[in-house]
Amino acid sequence: MAKKKKQPEEKTKTISILFSTYTDFISRLVGFMSGFGCTHVSISLDDKDEYFYAFNTKGFRKEYPRKHRNRTKENTCLRLQVSESQYNTIRNRLNKFERRKKKYSYDYLGITLALFRLQRKKKEKYFCSSFMAELLAKANVIKLQRKSTRYLPAHLQKELLLCPLLISVAQNIFLG
Repeated sequence: MAKKKKQPEEKTKTISILFSTYTDFISRLVGFMSGFGCTHVSISLDDKDEYFYAFNTKGFRKEYPRKHRNRTKENTCLRLQVSESQYNTIRNRLNKFERRKKKYSYDYLGITLALFRLQRKKKEKYFCSSFMAELLAKANVIKLQRKSTRYLPAHLQKELLLCPLLISVAQNIFLG
């Protein structure tokens, strides 16, 4: 009787998804319309969580949460354990966005429609949660329950809190 060959386990990596609540007008409006949850989402592939990638009103940006802690009311950082192939898919897409960031812009109309549970997909336009939902879905980290353009940050956070890849949750990590 032949022994079964043991499949080598795929290496895993940790990613951080930061959900924040800011105090500016757009954030207060998003918070009000979505039930006063978080109003911004960003992702870090850096073990130290020094910088995160996101779409904000200036387009695709690298953000440094420690620098903006005076504009943040609260935050929640979710850490997910993903396969190396999922991690590479995310990293490659982020690198593509970084290289072509001048082509991308914030989708003001998209976020407005999402507030009313409507959708619109315009090429090269995103808001933070539509970008994050699409990024995580394309890497097979989550299976979306709706179109990426209908996700507000609080909706995405609720889904990720149920994700089997979730390994930890930290509150207010940059506000100390």
